[in-house]
Amino acid sequence: MFDPVQVQYDLTGLLLCYAPLAAVQVKCYRRMRLARELDYRTALCTPRDPVLNQAGAGVFVMQPKAMDRQPDVTGPVLDWYFPVNCVEMPAVNMVPPPVNPDGTPTGAPGGTMVQAEQLGQMVMDCLHLYGDDGVGTFNLDGMAYGPMSGRDLLPGCAGFQVSVHVLGKASQTPRCSVVQVSVAGHVATLSCATAGSTVYYTLDGSFPGTPAVQAASREILTSQAYTAPFAVSAGQTLRCIAWAPGYNNSPARTKPIT
Repeated sequence: MFDPVQVQYDLTGLLLCYAPLAAVQVKCYRRMRLARELDYRTALCTPRDPVLNQAGAGVFVMQPKAMDRQPDVTGPVLDWYFPVNCVEMPAVNMVPPPVNPDGTPTGAPGGTMVQAEQLGQMVMDCLHLYGDDGVGTFNLDGMAYGPMSGRDLLPGCAGFQVSVHVLGKASQTPRCSVVQVSVAGHVATLSCATAGSTVYYTLDGSFPGTPAVQAASREILTSQAYTAPFAVSAGQTLRCIAWAPGYNNSPARTKPIT
């Protein structure tokens, strides 16, 4: 199964090990959210490396998005996009490291002196054509590099976003076969070809949920399990779905009774 969370963590780890970014904060945005660190300010103002002692710039691997370019393929096959925000706070980032009158470092942090546009180029250089046997090869595609919008940035920050993508097939549980419906002489007969399946039906047009769904739902569902042919009347709307352990439900069927 394609695991987008693991991929996000892997890309973060890859950028953390990339030597040109040694002085730059590299954060996985999902972990930041889980830690309630909801903005860039803390990361941008804190030196990543106490020896280099530079601050003001950060690379943030954001949560992924996916586009389905092959909608008729079971799974489906998704084009996964992993945005990486390259952000700087110029008031901190572009300040040279302070020194004492004799030229020795003061111990106060200086800026990384690497602008957001340059960070984006570094990230592209690192991630483009990165491959993983279990995932695939990452590529740049479409709007792969561009400035971040003002609403996504803190005041006083500048940022560029890099977006890499990879094809990943999502696993999907198989579905029960569609319920076969036969109505003759105002008697309905239902059947499903999936072994071990149970068919549920309603006659009032409502959703034919299972007993577990009915017990957990605040809605009142009127479905019944099919056990034998049953009588129907003109004006009723028969709806039915099959369920089975280890399967998703079958496509829902609707048949007005005339």
